[in-house]
Amino acid sequence: MKLFYPACIHQDNEGYKMVVPDMPELELKAKTLSDIMLKGNEEATSLALDMLEKGLSLPNPRAIESVQQENSLYVIMLMLDLDSYIVAHERALDERKVSLKKWLAAFADKNKTDLSAVLEEALVELYKKKRYNEDSGS
Repeated sequence: MKLFYPACIHQDNEGYKMVVPDMPELELKAKTLSDIMLKGNEEATSLALDMLEKGLSLPNPRAIESVQQENSLYVIMLMLDLDSYIVAHERALDERKVSLKKWLAAFADKNKTDLSAVLEEALVELYKKKRYNEDSGS
């Protein structure tokens, strides 16, 4: 799952600072522009996964056009690639036992179906649908 959040980059005498308006708890500093951009993606992705693992909802990302550029050197979009981050950082998986109807299990076996991938994909879609419904007030 990929998510996009705007971020503001400021420069001062000590280097660069990044704030993510939709994640106010995230305020980062680095010496170089490239370091702050890498650090921003890394830390924002880690924070998003921590929130999801605690059962919290992620903040809705605002449109980049709505972010004020006051005192900002740049306003950029961070791409949070949760799936790649999980693989790269060996985030814990929650292993569970799942029961299936026998005919579905036979179908899955015959078609060499990766049940974990199918379940994960279905749950991600359900999460997105539920989040969309909550955001639209439905």
